[in-house]
Amino acid sequence: MSKSDIDAAIERWEEAGLISGELAGRLRDEQTQSQRRRRRRFLQYAVSGTAGILLVIAAVTFLVWSWPDLGPGARTGVIAGTGIAIVLLGMRLEAARLYLPVTYALQTSGLVLLLAAYLHSMEAWDNTTAGGVIVGLLALATPLATVPVFVRRNPVMPAVGTALGYGFLAVFLFRAFDLDADTIIWILDGALAATLLALAVLLYERHAGSVSRRTLYAFTVSLYAGYPMAGLTTAGPLELGDEVFLALDAWLVLVTALALWGIHRAPTVLRSARYTLHIAASVLIAIPLGFGTALEVYDLPPLGAAAVLAGVGTAGLWYGLRMDARPLVLCSCATVVSAAWYLAADAGDRLGTVLALAFTAALFFWWPRGWAVWERHDGTGIRVIRNGRPDRSGTLSANLDGTPAVPDIIDGDARREVERRDRQERGHVLPNLTWPEINDCQRALCWTMVWPDQPMCPWHRARA
Repeated sequence: MSKSDIDAAIERWEEAGLISGELAGRLRDEQTQSQRRRRRRFLQYAVSGTAGILLVIAAVTFLVWSWPDLGPGARTGVIAGTGIAIVLLGMRLEAARLYLPVTYALQTSGLVLLLAAYLHSMEAWDNTTAGGVIVGLLALATPLATVPVFVRRNPVMPAVGTALGYGFLAVFLFRAFDLDADTIIWILDGALAATLLALAVLLYERHAGSVSRRTLYAFTVSLYAGYPMAGLTTAGPLELGDEVFLALDAWLVLVTALALWGIHRAPTVLRSARYTLHIAASVLIAIPLGFGTALEVYDLPPLGAAAVLAGVGTAGLWYGLRMDARPLVLCSCATVVSAAWYLAADAGDRLGTVLALAFTAALFFWWPRGWAVWERHDGTGIRVIRNGRPDRSGTLSANLDGTPAVPDIIDGDARREVERRDRQERGHVLPNLTWPEINDCQRALCWTMVWPDQPMCPWHRARA
């Protein structure tokens, strides 16, 4: 939440009488101090990032100077030693609670350097030789040794270790047994399936009370690791060519379905609206997959491919507005824009295409004007009903005395006027507010959406 949003919320609470002026001032002071701390932290990150870049430049300069004089084994040792040093540095800074995002980046970079060192060791020792087997065993031991340590420290690095663990396993299989690529891919598929199954058991309802963020993050990372594994399996061992898009589409549907399950059907401990972030990611991933599937697999014309992608974006936009999920709305808009851009680039010289795009733009301009929020004050809180729909019990969104609730339109001017007069005359829900003070958009919403079966809005009829 931005500073302007917090300031607006504090002002709204103060005007509504929910908090006193003194408390509002204290909240503003605390917010200002928090902003200053975040600003100082950002400056620290910028300076430390610059120092890290300078350190990398110095290391690269040293390696360029000494690299030709080093043998293959020495080069492998330098890369591995650098990776270990960076991991230990990140862990040390994390233990001191300093620059936590930077510490995660350092530890991840160190693990990647270790993986690169194991791959570079092929120049020094061939596969299945004593040196190759030792390097393979070290690659296998790296995630087995680091992940348990990471689990005890933070919820982020176990997920990183799980993701990189598939790479370390592949290096072990290649260096120790010299397996071909197809065999390694099948083994990695089995490892991924076993990992997902084990983590799914932990996420099962019987164990939901003991699930930690570490388990959730590891499960999520393994799910996203399924994308490259599905592509590699389809294009490699199965040799299905363009059908690789279908495998990726199937995995996309699986990830999206699990996210929806987590939002609506998961056990209470696991249920969270934050899973809309994964739906937003699925909508973005659907951009290349949608074009690839429509154009390469089904050989649709450009209009058909754009329609498929626009359908995905529209569905995501509808769900994002329904769930008030800003990232999902933005990603869905980007998907719709991508479809429109592709169609315009391919058929922009046709009048029908121009008219279709103009109509779509007009539709998107009109859509937000009908997105209202109606509230019912029942003494225990506020019940939000979107788009003017009645709640599941069938009762209209209204106050307990039968008067309609105040519409909260995007422009919000009339709403603020109602709240101001309500504070002046306590005990009256809508004091001194006449129907002409409501704009046409609000009148249409109140009349046609909330009371569609009544010829005249009850608000208007009561004051007629």
